[in-house]
Amino acid sequence: AAAAREPIAYYRDPDDAYFEKLAKLPPVDEAAVDALVAERSRLRAAFEYDAADAVKAQILALGVTVVDVRGQEAWYVTPRHSRTLEAAEAAEVEEGRAASASPRRKGGRDLGPRGHDFERAGGGAKG
Repeated sequence: AAAAREPIAYYRDPDDAYFEKLAKLPPVDEAAVDALVAERSRLRAAFEYDAADAVKAQILALGVTVVDVRGQEAWYVTPRHSRTLEAAEAAEVEEGRAASASPRRKGGRDLGPRGHDFERAGGGAKG
């Protein structure tokens, strides 16, 4: 049997609490989630994957997603796709400003198949 590894430390995504508040989600019990995530990490380090999967099911039941990408180990409540311009627009509306008056918004222009409307200035690679 292989020797147990050092458990990986997981953290709450730094932006998650802000987006949780913005989405008006009920607050998650961070201490409980941290305890479950730490237990899962300990089980995974000891190669006890069935028990770790059972703990992950408990975490998912709380509405929490765990990211297991090396170097980016984290957990979060809000979906990633909600963290775009729509979230910024929602923040502006929440502050009482009209999102449609924002100077950052571009018109609904067709930018073509390349996603931009500028031409190559010559030289360099073609394509």
